[in-house]
Amino acid sequence: MKARLTSPGGLFALIVVALIGGYVIYPSFAGRQVPTVASKRVELVQTIVATGRVITPSRVELGPVVVGTVSKVHVREGDTVKAGTVLAVLKDDEPRAAVAQASGALAEAAARVAQLGNLAAPLAEQSLMQAEANFIWARDELERTRRLAERGFFSTAKAEEAERNAAVARAARDAALAQAATNRPAGL
Repeated sequence: MKARLTSPGGLFALIVVALIGGYVIYPSFAGRQVPTVASKRVELVQTIVATGRVITPSRVELGPVVVGTVSKVHVREGDTVKAGTVLAVLKDDEPRAAVAQASGALAEAAARVAQLGNLAAPLAEQSLMQAEANFIWARDELERTRRLAERGFFSTAKAEEAERNAAVARAARDAALAQAATNRPAGL
């Protein structure tokens, strides 16, 4: 028997028997053949109809921007509201009082402006005219005193006093000029 398997014909017969046996037995081990389809991308449309209730994951807290006493409430707990819906109305006594107080302050400021135009501005202009006249007089007096002091009719102390008076008159004129400028309507 050994001689048959080692001969080339015997070896060939063994290979043929093994191939036929494998061809017959293989389908039982491989399972049944399933048809295949090539995949492609398409839109998936699926509609679900269900009845249910939506539960919010958190509770929303509302609070007013201003503090006050509520006079009317327009919604109840659990009502659905939209942005801009009036939920409650606050009493407006305090804001009305604040508006009245602001109106009074405005009227007082308007009266002060009128007083400035009717009284303070003309008074400042008159003070400027007086200070200008005093400065001109002190300047002329200084010139006259210097000339007379040079000729020996006045002492140097009298000339120094005239210089001081002229400097004071110049400072008073400059202050009156600034005051009159601020009281003018344009502030100049």
